[in-house]
Amino acid sequence: MDLKQRFSEMMTSIPKDAPIAILHDTDADGICSAVLIAKALVLLGHKHPCFLQDTEHRATFGRKTLMALKKKKVQYLFTTDKAVDQDPTTIRQAEDLCTLLIFDHHQLEHDVTSPRTLLIKPQLFSPIIPSQYPSSKLVYDFFEPLVSLRDSDWLCVAGIILDASYRTWKPFVDDVHKRYHVPIPSFIFSSPLARVGQYITTTILYNGRKVKEVLAMTCRAKGYQDVIAALQPYDDAVRAEITKWMNLFEQRVERYPELKLYWCEIDSPYPITSIVSTRISMQYYPHDTVVLVQKLGRKLALSLRRQDSGTNCIELVRAAIVGIPQATGGGHIPAAGGQALYKDKENIKKQLLSFLTHKPA
Repeated sequence: MDLKQRFSEMMTSIPKDAPIAILHDTDADGICSAVLIAKALVLLGHKHPCFLQDTEHRATFGRKTLMALKKKKVQYLFTTDKAVDQDPTTIRQAEDLCTLLIFDHHQLEHDVTSPRTLLIKPQLFSPIIPSQYPSSKLVYDFFEPLVSLRDSDWLCVAGIILDASYRTWKPFVDDVHKRYHVPIPSFIFSSPLARVGQYITTTILYNGRKVKEVLAMTCRAKGYQDVIAALQPYDDAVRAEITKWMNLFEQRVERYPELKLYWCEIDSPYPITSIVSTRISMQYYPHDTVVLVQKLGRKLALSLRRQDSGTNCIELVRAAIVGIPQATGGGHIPAAGGQALYKDKENIKKQLLSFLTHKPA
């Protein structure tokens, strides 16, 4: 039985009154894909699901999420844009409480498929590079045979563009633009549909506690214009910081030309390493490795980018944090992230430089 057929059969078997939850990442693709799942479920006649975030585990989930599942008596858990297959033990614990349907496009760590868990990753059914198959498109493609999400296709497009996958899905993205009579700009990130994802991202960067507000508003939105109008004020504040650090980068960066590496520590009231590193690497250094780090309280945030995949950013971040207590990292080959204690910054930098120095050409 192929993956889409099993998904269809599992969806058909879910009782309409079953308690359902959606565990998701809080970036644009995570939010857009979570809302698409919620909209699809409601259109299929289910109760509106509850949304869950696990702030202690960026890629996976842990004890607090398990407790929430038990408290809410969740029978079906959808996860999206989180590499929960990194932790098979927690998945097996969750199976004692509910059935899991996992949408994710990160590296395949463990095939956790079982009678109680369905793992949906591009590697399992598609030749498309996983980093180019965002969770928003995965969700859209798997639900589309069951229910039309055409009225929410702008959400799917926002997730695609913000995950830098426009070239892979250009015909689909262009068709959606045409359907809404939106001009297709030469720089796709300046499209109003891309702005949906950008505003979701910057609003949550502005204040991480606004995740639930963003989810509720996006679920209510009748079109992309509603999201833009509601979130623009937050975007204005964060965008000023992004522009500031885009301009300061050349002054603050540490260059390692022999390693094709750019390392920069930024200091901002907003956690902007991911968005700034993406823009710098895409616009200026697509054939070099860009690493941005930022102090967030006692924590260190790391964002690694290499647009031509000349360095595997997953391998790089994991080599940088190996043996470092309380450090985590993962992502995609061209884009990865990590988190550790700030006091370990110099050790992480040393291990990162060592890995690149000894990496085979």
